[in-house]
Amino acid sequence: MPAQLTADVFLTTLDPLPAEHARRPLSSAATAVVLHKSTYPANAPSEDRSTLSAGEGFIFGGVWDGHGGTACSTYAETKIWELFAAEYNATQDVEKAFTAAYSECDSAFLAQSLAANDAAALFSGTCAVGCFVDCASNTITCANIGDSRAVVGRFDSEVGSLNQFSVSCIIEMKWLFATSRFKMIE
Repeated sequence: MPAQLTADVFLTTLDPLPAEHARRPLSSAATAVVLHKSTYPANAPSEDRSTLSAGEGFIFGGVWDGHGGTACSTYAETKIWELFAAEYNATQDVEKAFTAAYSECDSAFLAQSLAANDAAALFSGTCAVGCFVDCASNTITCANIGDSRAVVGRFDSEVGSLNQFSVSCIIEMKWLFATSRFKMIE
């Protein structure tokens, strides 16, 4: 695991992916990691926001699926990474970092919106999916709140179909944990 999280790259929704980072080798990874970034506007204007942060030995990505406006998802797009990195640097614990970041972001956003008496912000919200990739251990830790989800996939030499995966199915859950380094955050 990285000793400290210091981002060499930090991008939010509207930031383009710089050409020099489209294929960036990470020293702790055996192969180069290819970064992709895209936005799919499901509604106009899009209420969704995203975060991509990468540094020595790690990648952090998040999608903040806004509801009822952009106030909450826009706040989350920078604040969750900031809170996650601070907690991780203090504890070296990815699970604690996600739990603290989500909880503290929610509390801070609510306090700010109440202090400003901002009705639009108070009636907005966001689902959250964050993923932290530890390149040294090839571990991916994902955390979500709401109805958004992360989809796990892999590229093989053969093209196959991507099946809907459900961790509520005990057979699939056993397979996932037996064949990978995924960890469950409860």
